[in-house]
Amino acid sequence: VAITSETTLWEGHHYVSWDLPDGNANKTFNLIGKDRFATLSAGSTLRVYYTLKPDDAYHQMQVTTGWWTLLPGTGKIDLGSDGVFELVLTQAMLDLIQQQDGFLCVGHGYYVDRVSIQ
Repeated sequence: VAITSETTLWEGHHYVSWDLPDGNANKTFNLIGKDRFATLSAGSTLRVYYTLKPDDAYHQMQVTTGWWTLLPGTGKIDLGSDGVFELVLTQAMLDLIQQQDGFLCVGHGYYVDRVSIQ
């Protein structure tokens, strides 16, 4: 019998957008420091819970380092409805997060509501 627990790393309602109505650009989710990732192990599942902003023209997510480098094996994700993005972290991903100043969720048209690890 395996017992696993999910730990919340962040919870709230944070808008992500390439272009904001006030003219500002690139509102990223950058609210979990790289120090938090230093304690995680390869094989852990990272979950990003999100809701769409319905009046935005499109909804797309990417997970990157603080330098906007895509995490290995990831790409653009078109979002069609509210949901959860799951990513099994590899050692290469964790190393890159440390080397390139952290973890970001970028893209357009969604809110990050919760990020957890299991």
